[in-house]
Amino acid sequence: MPPPFDQTLRRKLVQTLMQIPVTDTYQGRSSLLSGLPKVSINRSQENPQLDLNTIVNQFIDLGRDKKSGVRPLIVIVDNALDYVGDWQNDLTDTLQTIRTALETYYAGELQPQNLPLPEPELLLFKGRDERVPVDFLRKAMETSRSVCRLQVPRVFNGNRQEGQYGYGTGWIIAPDLIITNHHVLDAREPAREPSATPEEFRQQAEGTVLWFDYLREGGTFLEVKSLSLEASDKALDYAILRVKETDPILDRPPLTLVSRPPQLNRGHRLNIIQYAGGGPLTFAIRNNFYVGIGGSTDFLRYLTDTAGGASGSPVLNDPWEVVGLHHAAQPITPEYYAGLPQERYLTLPVETAKGEVITYHNEGVALHPILDHLPENLRNEIALAQGWT
Repeated sequence: MPPPFDQTLRRKLVQTLMQIPVTDTYQGRSSLLSGLPKVSINRSQENPQLDLNTIVNQFIDLGRDKKSGVRPLIVIVDNALDYVGDWQNDLTDTLQTIRTALETYYAGELQPQNLPLPEPELLLFKGRDERVPVDFLRKAMETSRSVCRLQVPRVFNGNRQEGQYGYGTGWIIAPDLIITNHHVLDAREPAREPSATPEEFRQQAEGTVLWFDYLREGGTFLEVKSLSLEASDKALDYAILRVKETDPILDRPPLTLVSRPPQLNRGHRLNIIQYAGGGPLTFAIRNNFYVGIGGSTDFLRYLTDTAGGASGSPVLNDPWEVVGLHHAAQPITPEYYAGLPQERYLTLPVETAKGEVITYHNEGVALHPILDHLPENLRNEIALAQGWT
């Protein structure tokens, strides 16, 4: 459940919407609701402020849409941003600040125990050329077509909980195979709920709904259902789903995997394509750097911005090859560095360029330990899809 809504944020949202010329008319205010499910609201045609207050309050009360997971206030802010554009700098900045606060309010996935999410953090490596070729962006968009949003139902004692879901990210690893995290399909709050039983886990996996091409809150998407659970492992935090009806995704190729464990150096750039918070597709690119292994070679650590719901995302190098499966954030402790070969790790920085002390690394499961752990039939299926055989 989300926390109580901040009334200061509510007032700021209404006041900001009042500054957009289109909200002077009833029709213009109605256009801010484009993409939202129709709900009965006792609106005011004559009083813009009263009307906007009524709209905002109604959607605060309704919360995240229970069926689709759409976050209605973010839809309203995105529609407002379409009207103001980038040229109204102050108003645009205010709306974007509000949008960030709303993302925090709505929250995202159910997190595994002892794996807290970090605040976005940044480490600067001076002297790097930050420009990228157009082909880099083209490949990024091509890759994103094979990444999907997961909405996972919660099942207890054989009963599906109405309106309760976990959210995560997954991607195509073979023509009809989707990979994500074990904890995404577990869909539990570990601080107060036991893990799903094997039967509950299977039911949740089979009831999961995939959305491809979900690019805008409340926008269009390609929905895929009818899944089966093929393999999973809690320690390596992976799960493999098979799509039974593959026609909708036949034109979406599996992501390219690195053919052998990569030799990553400190500062090596890593990119993450994610459906954070159950929201639309986002990219974390450029200011994202490899740090070192996560206590063993099965895990990679890096400084990359993510949020709840990003678990299950592909961790990619700049040629857009998958090197790992993003799954969590880990606190940085002195023990992490104690007794480890210094040349293999980035020394603990005191501050970032923004003056923030770095307290977390993001962490992914290295790709090849997962491949080695898979049943032989799945390994062969993936190898064939990659052209390795």
